[in-house]
Amino acid sequence: MTLTFIEVVVIVAGGMGIGLCIDYAIRRRKFIFRSPQPGNWVERTIKMWGYNVTAQLEKKEESIVSLSEVNDTIPIVGTPIPEKAKRRGRKPVFPITRWMEVALIWELRDPIFDAFSLSDVIAQKLGTATNGEPIIGDGAYYATWRIPAIQEINRLGLTSRPLSENLPDNEKLE
Repeated sequence: MTLTFIEVVVIVAGGMGIGLCIDYAIRRRKFIFRSPQPGNWVERTIKMWGYNVTAQLEKKEESIVSLSEVNDTIPIVGTPIPEKAKRRGRKPVFPITRWMEVALIWELRDPIFDAFSLSDVIAQKLGTATNGEPIIGDGAYYATWRIPAIQEINRLGLTSRPLSENLPDNEKLE
């Protein structure tokens, strides 16, 4: 059992190492990724790793530098490093009824006895992302959805007293 576990760890570590080497070679245009041909398996590999294949700059003629210049080096024409493609998905949009549920729980809470946060309510009612965080942040509630949700709750008369749109925590007006 222990040997099997060690073998699995070695295989996983090796795979991660190979993956890092491939990623480095793609970003720096090294080895087979130097000049991919259109439609070639190398180009498909670059796209599979999430990089855009950009046309390489034509090599400029390098002037021969005399030995009397500083450091006796020849300037090297650099190739552009491709950037990873942005992987933005569609932002989630929820109907006002879902936001009304969040507003009812959050606005009618008792701050002394209730120990949950707005993030907890949003995660419970609207869902979580793959990393466990709420799918939408607290700022979206206060910036966009709080006032329309409270107006709809007041319009439908879902509470015994109307909710206030002006106060941040819906404190009693006395």
